[in-house]
Amino acid sequence: MKKNISTQIIGRFLFQICKKKLSTQCRKDILDEYQQIIDNAKDIGKHNTLISSYILGAWFIAMNRKDSLSPDENFSLLSEQLHNNWIFKLFMGDADHYLNSKRIEKQKNGLKAHNTVNTKMIG
Repeated sequence: MKKNISTQIIGRFLFQICKKKLSTQCRKDILDEYQQIIDNAKDIGKHNTLISSYILGAWFIAMNRKDSLSPDENFSLLSEQLHNNWIFKLFMGDADHYLNSKRIEKQKNGLKAHNTVNTKMIG
């Protein structure tokens, strides 16, 4: 996969949230394994909306390969650190924010406008 600003920011973010819970040698091994996975991964595009999931999956695989914890323990560690991180909360919001009726209406209107533009381009 080609490294771009998105892959670097998300990878660095995951490293920062997990580094408190992992030993120094384990962190280095995981980071090296993560870099190898990303270098060998198929490119999915620079502006793909799934890039964060792709990077998170690569980080999770690297954790499973290089530390002594089980996959369930790695998942718990990662999810706990994500849920406790203020940056993650800032971008994700909470359930009330996500289910806000004004937000849902904006999304519906944006989707309608997007579909109208695509229909005009095709037709």
